[in-house]
Amino acid sequence: MLRAAIARVLPDYMMPSMFVALDAMPLTPNGKTDRLRLPLPARDRDRSTARKAPRSDVERSLAAMWADVLCLDEVGIDERFLELGGDSLQAARIAARVVAKWKITCPAAALLEAGTVAQMAAVVAAVQQGSAGAPDASRRIPRRAPSS
Repeated sequence: MLRAAIARVLPDYMMPSMFVALDAMPLTPNGKTDRLRLPLPARDRDRSTARKAPRSDVERSLAAMWADVLCLDEVGIDERFLELGGDSLQAARIAARVVAKWKITCPAAALLEAGTVAQMAAVVAAVQQGSAGAPDASRRIPRRAPSS
């Protein structure tokens, strides 16, 4: 409910990945937020929803990359990168792994735009199929057009 309300006013990249309920904000003696006394958010995500398992080798590889970079046990193919706590630096790390594994150019923005493992796997697969025989250096993941 809170996530839906915030999503109406914030773009995806600004959406908090985790929420922590506090009885009161810890304050320093001069009335500022005492960041050292703030509780660490639990990395354990809501386990009430079933995660879709990877269906292909590309999805399995991407899910493993995401889980490793995001320090999670597992990632479902329909979970959103930003909602899992991903940021632009982690997207760049995953993009570098995609480049190393499949020898294609993958800007971090493509990962953020794709959003899910399934969507990113579809882009990687399309680039692999569409450029068979082309030199590896010339393959590039196309940017998705913004949705209206």
